[in-house]
Amino acid sequence: VEAVLEPILRAQPADAGLRVELADMLYKYGRPERAMAICQQLLEKDGKHASAFAIMGACQCALPGLLDAGLVTLKLALSLRPGYAWVYAEMGRHLEAAGRIHEAVAALAAATGLVSSANNRFALGSALVSAGALADGVSQLVSAARAAALDEDKLVRVASAVMQQDGLAAAGSLLRDLAAGRDDDAAVLRAHVRLLVEVAAQPMLAGPLIGRLGELEPEGPVVGAW
Repeated sequence: VEAVLEPILRAQPADAGLRVELADMLYKYGRPERAMAICQQLLEKDGKHASAFAIMGACQCALPGLLDAGLVTLKLALSLRPGYAWVYAEMGRHLEAAGRIHEAVAALAAATGLVSSANNRFALGSALVSAGALADGVSQLVSAARAAALDEDKLVRVASAVMQQDGLAAAGSLLRDLAAGRDDDAAVLRAHVRLLVEVAAQPMLAGPLIGRLGELEPEGPVVGAW
């Protein structure tokens, strides 16, 4: 990331937008310390730079022992930009990871209220299930799964919650519905196999799905394991 953007930054040292982009990418790729250094540079030039506070706070939350400090920094970003959905989403994600589920639900509900994306709905639904609000959580998770092509791990989470509430048949029905709209995408089939094998402990039911996976990805990990 740095190798690509650093020469551009040197050529355009006054472009704050490029620095925000680099800091954001470094955060996403697990380089929080470097991202924080760039945010600090931005804040030295503009002490009310909401995006710099946002990324700085998210980086702090990702570092051991700095969750509460990060939350304070994220709230500074919100004081400058009250409708900053990304900040609420990151607050919720880090709070859930720390086991502070009810605080996570509140933050993720705010994020979803501002931007009702599939990712935000999934995150809120997952936190609600963890908080014991199964029906509300399943509603959000299923809505997210029907709205966008979630990845395999998220689909397993969705199907597991549906199974917990309504049983294995209902979870399988949902995954079949999703697979019908993604004929060339093996992620739903892999998620269905994992649901049967890892969650429901019913591996003998997975045979037809593995056969279909063999057609889509004959060298794939699931087919190879069988």
